Amino acid sequence: MCSLKYQKSGIETYHCTYCTYTTSYKGNLKTHMVTHVNNRPFVCNVCHKSFNHKVALKTHFRLHSGERPYKCDICGRAFIQRGALNYHEKDSPKS
Repeated sequence: MCSLKYQKSGIETYHCTYCTYTTSYKGNLKTHMVTHVNNRPFVCNVCHKSFNHKVALKTHFRLHSGERPYKCDICGRAFIQRGALNYHEKDSPKS
C-alpha cells in the first residue's frame, strides 16, 4: 500500500505506490489512497452521486441545499467552498 523512506533530515516520508504522491504524515497517505480504489460509500440522497470522502459529500450537498457558508466581507457574495472565497478575495478589488 505504501512505502516509507527516511530523508537526509531524518524525517519519515510516506510514498503512494500508485502515483507520485508523498507526505510526511501516514494519515494523509491513508486518506489519499482512497482515491485509487472504486469504493465510494458516501452517496447523495438527492442526485445519487457518490464520493470517496464524507467531506466531499457534505460540500456537494450544498449545491442542493443552497447553503453558502463562506461570505465575502467586502461585497457580500457567498460561496460553497472556502477556496472559492479565497480566490474571489484575491482577484477582487479592495474597497
